[in-house]
Amino acid sequence: MTLPDQFSVQAYKWFHLLKIKLIAVLLLSSMIPLLLIGFISYFSFYSLVDSKIQNGILHNLKQVRFSLENMFSNLNHVSQQLAFDGRVGRTIYDYLTNDNLYEKKSRAQEIEDELNLIGSTNPNIGLLFYYFADTKEFMFQNYQVRPGFEMSKLPVFSNFYGITYHGPHQTMNNQDDHYVLSISREMNVAGLDRLYIYMESNNKFTGAIFHDAQYGMKAAHLLIDNKGKIAYSEIPDDFPVGMDYVSQFGTGVTAKSKGYYHFNDQGNQGWKIAVVIPENIYDREMRSFFLKYMLLACGALLFSLLLSWIIWRTVYRPLKRMRKEIQMMANSQFHSPLKLTRVLEFDLLLNQFHEMRQKTWNLITSIEEKEQAKARLEVEKMRMQINPHFVHNTLDTVRWLARMNGQDEIDRLISSLNKVIYYNLGKEEMVTIREELEALQDYVMLQGIRYNFRFDIHIRAADHVLETRIPRFILQPLVENALYHGIGDDGIIEIEVVHEENARVSIQISDNGAGMTEAEISRVFDTENQERKSIGMGIGIAYVLHMLKYRYGDDARLQVMSEAGSGTKINLQLPIGHKELNKHESIDR
Repeated sequence: MTLPDQFSVQAYKWFHLLKIKLIAVLLLSSMIPLLLIGFISYFSFYSLVDSKIQNGILHNLKQVRFSLENMFSNLNHVSQQLAFDGRVGRTIYDYLTNDNLYEKKSRAQEIEDELNLIGSTNPNIGLLFYYFADTKEFMFQNYQVRPGFEMSKLPVFSNFYGITYHGPHQTMNNQDDHYVLSISREMNVAGLDRLYIYMESNNKFTGAIFHDAQYGMKAAHLLIDNKGKIAYSEIPDDFPVGMDYVSQFGTGVTAKSKGYYHFNDQGNQGWKIAVVIPENIYDREMRSFFLKYMLLACGALLFSLLLSWIIWRTVYRPLKRMRKEIQMMANSQFHSPLKLTRVLEFDLLLNQFHEMRQKTWNLITSIEEKEQAKARLEVEKMRMQINPHFVHNTLDTVRWLARMNGQDEIDRLISSLNKVIYYNLGKEEMVTIREELEALQDYVMLQGIRYNFRFDIHIRAADHVLETRIPRFILQPLVENALYHGIGDDGIIEIEVVHEENARVSIQISDNGAGMTEAEISRVFDTENQERKSIGMGIGIAYVLHMLKYRYGDDARLQVMSEAGSGTKINLQLPIGHKELNKHESIDR
């Protein structure tokens, strides 16, 4: 199987696990409603929050615009008192047109008193003075004027009914550096050079107008003159003074451009005030809501996983116990104690399975007992058939020997015969290899006399292996095969007994006889075929096969390797349990 095929099989198994399906169902049942509710809630909340933020910003922006208008209105109102038709303006005219020094000084004192009175009654007024535009001279200033003052260099914010609105700009008060709003107003007095009234707002008042705390977030202000250009900017890098604001961002109340949200409001004199808020700052509240929602979703997800784990544990442990019971039954463990799961439905199944397991065990035991009894009877039957057959052949040999030889030879034959008959008719089923080999030597001697030729038998076995117990009368039928299949004078039969690493004993019987064909080998192992008797082994090989099956089941192996004209090798492998053997001691026989 290729790697992609293995991956496909593993993926198929993984996706069909009950655990994965359970987790997927619980997660989907939790997440789908959560996502739908979250989706609807997010956009509903976004609409509400966006509307609330915009309304709050526009409301606060109107307050700023009202403050600026009030500031300009206050400056305008005070400037009217200083104008030609005002109380102070007429005194200024008398002062400038009077040549009498005493009267001139008296008017100057009156003007200073009036200006002091105006300054004390209007705390929102800062620097003020009269300014001659042609000579660049100023008089009656209430604070020290910054050197190099030129009114033409001040930013023009708006012109309205002969009043020029400036600002915001740095104050001309040499004792301070705050930004202020200011106005300039021409006196328009015949016979006098161009005389202007210059007046600034109070520094503290201007600072109280332009701050971002009122919006609840970081914001920057822009002032747009009545020509649509920026006259003042708190962020000149992105919105420089002089930039045409209207052509880029339009005339709408709200806009979104250059990474900012724009909100503006228009004053009575045609100017506008705008507040710009960075998108990341503006969306922070939405991100805060989204973060809270994500935390809620993660919490719900973790809770769903916890529920999945609890449900899985509730289902999986009984299933695991059931699988373990099935595995123990598959491994022939029928007597393990029953452990309940404390889940009624699964405990009922386990009880029923336990009863089935006991019935299965009883059935298997009954079948095994019957099979063992059947095998035992079959072995006994074959043994009863073998012994008379063997005695009959031996007696024929004795009868033949009596005719041909003297009494000494008969005595030796009868002695060996008695040993073999005594051994073969023994009731004990298991004997040591030593006993089996000794009986085999007597049997071989008898067979040598019977077939009237000489042959050698070589036995090699380690002493520690000789005490291993094997079934009685299991080697003689195998040696008889060598005698029958072509061994003659100078023939050699070799028997080698060794202990193998896998707790088995191997017995190999080799001869240099005529060998057997594949057909003959097949007939040897065909225990049901009556023709096997015709090949000369009688029922001996059937006895060996039945005995092996009876004693060892499938753990014993019998192999016959032979070719016509090349001799025969028979390999018998038997399990010997866990007995530890000394492998260094050996004997040659």
